[in-house]
Amino acid sequence: MKRLALLTVMLIVTCLSYSTIGEFYTFSERRDSYHPISGTIVSEISTDDALSSPIPIGFTFPYGDHSYSELKASSNGCIGLGTSHTSSYMNNDLAALSRVPVLAPLWDDCNLGTGTCEYLLSGTAPDRIFTIQYSNQRWGYAASTFFNYQVKLYENGKIEFVYGSCTGSPSSPSASIGINMLPGGSGWFYSITPGDPAIYYTTVANNSVNVFPGEGVVYAFHPVIGIPNDLAALSITGNVIPMIGESYDYTITIRNWGSNSQSNYEVKLLLGTQEIGSLTGPEIQAGENLPLTISWTPSATGAGVLYGKVVLVGDQNSNNDCTPPFNIMVQPQDIQEVVIGTGNELAHIPMDFFWKSSLYECLYYPDELGFASGTITSLAFYNNFADSPSNGATRIWLGSTTQADLSSGWIPSTQLTLVFDGNITYPAGINTVMIPFQTPYIHTSGNLVMMVQRPMDAQYYSILDNFYVQTVGTNRARNHHNSDVDYDPSNPPAAGILSGQFPKTAFFYIEQTMEDDLIPSNFIIYLNNGLLKLCWDSVPDALFYNLYISTTPEGLSIATPVAVYDSDLSDDIVEVDLDGVEPIQFYRVTAVY
Repeated sequence: MKRLALLTVMLIVTCLSYSTIGEFYTFSERRDSYHPISGTIVSEISTDDALSSPIPIGFTFPYGDHSYSELKASSNGCIGLGTSHTSSYMNNDLAALSRVPVLAPLWDDCNLGTGTCEYLLSGTAPDRIFTIQYSNQRWGYAASTFFNYQVKLYENGKIEFVYGSCTGSPSSPSASIGINMLPGGSGWFYSITPGDPAIYYTTVANNSVNVFPGEGVVYAFHPVIGIPNDLAALSITGNVIPMIGESYDYTITIRNWGSNSQSNYEVKLLLGTQEIGSLTGPEIQAGENLPLTISWTPSATGAGVLYGKVVLVGDQNSNNDCTPPFNIMVQPQDIQEVVIGTGNELAHIPMDFFWKSSLYECLYYPDELGFASGTITSLAFYNNFADSPSNGATRIWLGSTTQADLSSGWIPSTQLTLVFDGNITYPAGINTVMIPFQTPYIHTSGNLVMMVQRPMDAQYYSILDNFYVQTVGTNRARNHHNSDVDYDPSNPPAAGILSGQFPKTAFFYIEQTMEDDLIPSNFIIYLNNGLLKLCWDSVPDALFYNLYISTTPEGLSIATPVAVYDSDLSDDIVEVDLDGVEPIQFYRVTAVY
């Protein structure tokens, strides 16, 4: 049997430093008096789970690589810089990529129904201060205790959280305190854990704070003063599934963090530690972002990690010289790709990380696949996650079926082929998630069925961990989720949601025209210890065998075949156990090659 083997490239990575929030801000803590303000009331958020209209800051506030003149305040104890925010963000997570940039003095499922939010601009340029104040906020939507605090934005970019009095303990607290900034995710936030002293993290967010910092506590975030010579590699973009032997462009964006312009530097494209391309960069001004493109032609198949690196002689900060890793999967030359779906919706399929376990199944039709038969070697899903789950255990089955839909129930895994059983990294943000099969699947004809299981986990993750999906029809898919039951794919639950919703999916395959007109020799039916069995001589280079079963000889010509794979290649015999099949039948077998 012909099988596709992908070479896995093992990389020793030494280029691990890249820009983080530490390039922009430092953190400190102090104690000071709390001075309430009397300003403009934001009445629209004096309720539960509400987001304000844009509020003018009164000056241009510099924040990281961006600047803002407006913000939106949430009744849930967080403030979104800019006007792009559309949610009150009941679910707090400083590490999220979809909820950024956010200032979070006390971000939780709070309630401002018995309190107020107001703001005040004070001082004169260039030393103006914008203060927004939360008074009598309930920490917990049904809490009976109240908390008071302020956020101060300084014209030079400084941020302060100033905490006032409280009347008691919160109700079921699980808060986040800190700030995050674009592009979001690990390294792009300060997460503060109250204490004496407070502790901060920039790579692991504490989203379970249950202690109020205390009256008079001030958390301050100070903008970093730039140095003369500092070039940084910010990001790398390009094709995540390039094909061997073809040229691809990868764009590396660099930034001049220093105060001097630079013209004597080099930008490199790395595959792990191996340099695979470089160019001499043009002049870049202080504060400028510059995208530069380097071409690369892969020479080996398999998984790899790309980095962009900027090299400047005399660079005074080497910690930001490399981009974050960019994962790729190089495909063989004869691999073809078909993407099914538009991805115009978001949903928790085929994996539901908001529950501890899930089971999903759907059909793909021949006109969507675009090929009648072939070997499928891998697939890709398209995710939009608020976080990256620590447990990405995934099981995938594929099969071929003549069933038109799933209205009559699930197709159990016993009728399918397990193609992947392992752990997948589902990154935060918007990504193409490649899954190379451990067992390539030979699709013969008819509809392709896919079953995906999220085995029972010890925890669940964000409700905002979604996949791009679409809905076509009403009965091509089934899904079920639970946090107490680990579903058995071989005996799926009778209950479940029947729908037409399925994930946007890319399949990678080698198209093959398959013939099944070769009849094997020595076709025998016999009893062995009371069990009915079939056997025949194996056919060299056969991919599998089609077994036709009917109650009449004439029916063999119209019967739907059962695919039989030779699981024991140590001999020249193919054996099939007919346990459960009615004994008085007619059989025909052909080799598919």
